[in-house]
Amino acid sequence: MIGDRVTVHLNGELVTDHVIMENYWDRNQPIFPLEQIELQAHGSKVAYRDIYTKDEYDNFVFRFEFQLTPGANNGLGIRTPMEGDAAYVGMERQIIDNDAPVYEKLQMYQYHGSVYGIIPAKRGYLKPVGEWNYEEVVANGDYTETLYETVSNAKTKTFQTKHLIFYMNNNHSYTKPQLLWLVALRVLIGWYFLYEGLAKVFTSGWTSYGYLMDSQGIFASFFKMIAQNQFVLPIIDAINVYGLIFIGLFLMVGCFTKVGHIGALILLSLYYLSHPPLLNVVYILRTEGSTLWVDKNLIMLGAVIVLMAFPTSRIIGLDRFILRNRKIK
Repeated sequence: MIGDRVTVHLNGELVTDHVIMENYWDRNQPIFPLEQIELQAHGSKVAYRDIYTKDEYDNFVFRFEFQLTPGANNGLGIRTPMEGDAAYVGMERQIIDNDAPVYEKLQMYQYHGSVYGIIPAKRGYLKPVGEWNYEEVVANGDYTETLYETVSNAKTKTFQTKHLIFYMNNNHSYTKPQLLWLVALRVLIGWYFLYEGLAKVFTSGWTSYGYLMDSQGIFASFFKMIAQNQFVLPIIDAINVYGLIFIGLFLMVGCFTKVGHIGALILLSLYYLSHPPLLNVVYILRTEGSTLWVDKNLIMLGAVIVLMAFPTSRIIGLDRFILRNRKIK
């Protein structure tokens, strides 16, 4: 940092503008070539800007000490570009007084040390407000690990957490291949729904009447009743067509995927119940292959449940940006 310049905004005003850094304690001496740089605000709130390193780093170890004030909320951005919020365009390590009453309802990935929205950290190693903490972040390829150091009974203990970075959502850690296949499955199912809906839109005079009248099984009378009701059938047709389209879009782009998953489960369940693959049941409308108890609707229903259990839209998808307002400020 020797010879570098610094800019400081205080309470929204520029108080230090591109000034060469110097040794405040003894201006006859140069600035320290090593050790930390301390930023202080005496009696006023500092209107800060993000502070970036001068150079870019691939693999690195970052060691620092910090002291929290009551209700403090900061962060350490890694693997992030020069613009945008590190919590969404890169990775933000939470630095937060998570014991403050205002943060009593944090999500597990919002506590101190977590990679915000992605990796929940182990808890219990943050010292009380007002005490100095030591933290070390190691970024090595696709992995990141954090070490915390606490002092108890005059003995120093080091705790370590290690994660596959960027591929974790809530409790779920994904390797790169797992993440890619889960996203691929989501997009494929989304395309299936989307095209089914669009094909019906562009098919002149399409209606579900024939499909519903071809129902079999214990719910056949219910579906046939819908087909024969001239007021209900057009509503069901519209729900079916536009439900398919919106579900497909939501899954493909990773937007409002919870809504998409629930909608997909409802439609697939209704399709399965109206045309169950049973013995000695013959459908007038052509079906794909020969099936018994298990057909494509049941298989896709199971696949959607897998997507619900292992969500990816907050990692790769528009939900990553749409749900940003859930960030604790």
